[in-house]
Amino acid sequence: MEIFQFLAAFACALFAGAALYVNLVEHPARVSCGVTVALAQWAPSYQRATRMQAPLAVIGLICALIAWFEGAGYWWLIGAILLGAVVPFTFLVIMPTNQRLLAPDLDSAEARRLLQKWNALHGVRTALSLVALVIFLGACSHINHAPRFALAGCDARRTARRRAIPCKQRPTTQRARHTKAPTGCPQTGRSLCRGPS
Repeated sequence: MEIFQFLAAFACALFAGAALYVNLVEHPARVSCGVTVALAQWAPSYQRATRMQAPLAVIGLICALIAWFEGAGYWWLIGAILLGAVVPFTFLVIMPTNQRLLAPDLDSAEARRLLQKWNALHGVRTALSLVALVIFLGACSHINHAPRFALAGCDARRTARRRAIPCKQRPTTQRARHTKAPTGCPQTGRSLCRGPS
């Protein structure tokens, strides 16, 4: 189960990091070079990013679902839904903008508007993956601390059991201290105490 948790968090971290880089660095840089250059660079960048980020989203989704199915907790299910949501969001919401940006009859004004719209829509994918990553990391942190509490509880119970050892398990020397001295003669069995004559 832990291997699937690691793979889900790792894939989500790669996806979120790449998506955040595009929003904050790559896309603003290409737009600043002009609409013509931005369109020329956006097309190959979009194709390469699709081949990278789509598998990461699917891998993270599947691994998180497997971890949840094996009993890792409902947080993994929530993270899986958030990370997996980028796939239908891309096909249903962003894909029309992508297809229009790839059209050959696109004028400069519409291209600038579509590039700004694409960056905003891509920001939704970035936000979804970042929230999923925070959830995964929080769930992993909870798992790492759980065994410490369990071990501490076991040590406390073990100490309590040692303090409450039954008398029959104590050393023989302790029982000998509490036994009474013999009151009769070992040979005749008569009492050694003499009453009044």
